[in-house]
Amino acid sequence: MRAGDTLFSIANRFGIPLDCLRRFNPQVVGDQIFPGQVLCIPPASACVPTPVPCPPGGILYTVRAGDTMFNIANRFGIPLDCLIRFNPQIPNPNLIFPGQVLCVPPASACFVQQPPQPQCPPGGILYTVRAGDTMFNIANRFGIPLNCLIRFNPQIPNPNQINPGQVLCIPPSSACR
Repeated sequence: MRAGDTLFSIANRFGIPLDCLRRFNPQVVGDQIFPGQVLCIPPASACVPTPVPCPPGGILYTVRAGDTMFNIANRFGIPLDCLIRFNPQIPNPNLIFPGQVLCVPPASACFVQQPPQPQCPPGGILYTVRAGDTMFNIANRFGIPLNCLIRFNPQIPNPNQINPGQVLCIPPSSACR
């Protein structure tokens, strides 16, 4: 460590995500580091998160030096917001690193006409499906039985196949009795 170094500048210097540098240095409290302090600099390969599942027709793309989410979206002919939506494992879409793996969805997944939003009973909430979600883990997250979640979402023809961007009704637990 040198005077003026920050965790952010060190992560950038070594081409690794800031959260990865923090994960490998639990002795650092907050962002306070000091000249002479020794940090563990992990290899970039140790910082690559497990990608989320890609929909059929999508591809897994490994980020290369100089890539941005914007130019990757353009290269594959999909809207930037679609690429971001299918990669919730990327905390800051403006900051990606070589070696990270992205799901590039097929263009058809970006322009799917969504069915109308479900009607939710009083006390229920509307939830937008994210990449990696399943009906089972959503039901568990909200503490309701799976069959209740399915019952309140008849617009989902196959509960085993939900897609990012779909809207579900999360009924209040009182409606599940």
